[in-house]
Amino acid sequence: AQAVGLHGIATCEFLLGHDGTLAFLEINPRIQVEHPVTEQVTGIDLVEWQLLLATSGLLPLTDDPTPRAHAIEARVYAEDPWQSFFPAPGTLATVAWPSGPRIRVDAGYASGDQVPAEYDSLLAKIIASGPDRDAALATLQIALSETIVAGVATNLPWLNDLLANAAFRAGQPTTQTANTVTPTLPDRRPALLAAVAQTLDQSEAGANATDPWSSIGPFRLAGSTPLTFHGEDWEERVTIRRGAHAIEIVDADQATPLRWWRDDAGVWTVVAGEVTARLAVVRRDPGELEVSGQGGRWLIRPGPRPPISASVGPRLAAGSDGVVRAPIPARVLRLHTGVGDSVERGQTLVTLSAMKMELACEAPVTGVVETVSCAVDDQVKAGQTLLRVEPATLP
Repeated sequence: AQAVGLHGIATCEFLLGHDGTLAFLEINPRIQVEHPVTEQVTGIDLVEWQLLLATSGLLPLTDDPTPRAHAIEARVYAEDPWQSFFPAPGTLATVAWPSGPRIRVDAGYASGDQVPAEYDSLLAKIIASGPDRDAALATLQIALSETIVAGVATNLPWLNDLLANAAFRAGQPTTQTANTVTPTLPDRRPALLAAVAQTLDQSEAGANATDPWSSIGPFRLAGSTPLTFHGEDWEERVTIRRGAHAIEIVDADQATPLRWWRDDAGVWTVVAGEVTARLAVVRRDPGELEVSGQGGRWLIRPGPRPPISASVGPRLAAGSDGVVRAPIPARVLRLHTGVGDSVERGQTLVTLSAMKMELACEAPVTGVVETVSCAVDDQVKAGQTLLRVEPATLP
């Protein structure tokens, strides 16, 4: 700092080698995004210090601060960890940040806000502290499980899996640890119960009969009623009945009361037996329900999962219609193919540019490019069709 004449708040970054070598990386002459960690550990308001330096050139502390806690920060991004962490701009339907002892949230978004495609997709920083690392980790896990963001995909499932990573928990992560963490979804039982509660809530409210979420009709008759729900790769049936005091979930010979309510923020609390969960339940078009919370996000539809025709073949097993769509609002940077070209599944067909990143749009199936609906330098919207591949005919 003296050598370059630095006077002000700055962050020095180093890389610790396995052999104990401490290698200098860089100095950032500004407040870092991780500055809340330092504040929680030392009790010092770094922003206040920055202003004091700018106005008087003096600091209120002459000795090195003594650490008083351990702190860990998690950044919550509007990114899809199952799509190579592509940014996921859009409208935040419901947002509920955690609160509690030793939990700090520096958030830039709330319910109803729009996450733009032009800027960094950071939604909030969640900082947990404790007397030691294990305590801070446990608090952060609780805070992330209580974080609810509906309307866009987030990296919350991946963050939970990172916290469960053995190397990370042992305090020995490397520059390669993040690459070894694969996002997974927690148990979908709470989300399924929320879908049941939403269906019953709509039914009791006398919603439009054409609404698929109201298709069971109002509960006026005795007896059991099966409800079937499905996601992209699962299907599950739940049997319910009207009990003496509440709707009941019937599993084999056991009946469990199901209760739910919503708070002023639109967050549902669902209770059934040992399950108590706070979740956002958001209606999407057409006929899709988004359930977010408890560290996961599920897209749920009523009814059985549509069968996949054997004549469609393995290339369309994922239900692809051969259409390549823009994942986010972006500019078309390059076109790698044209009408009539033969392409292989996974081949890059279009490269988009957004948020200082290049996004590769790949062929969903093997086949022939039938139409191209974009050109270089076009500004495209999220979900806009870029081109279509006619699937190859199976022998």
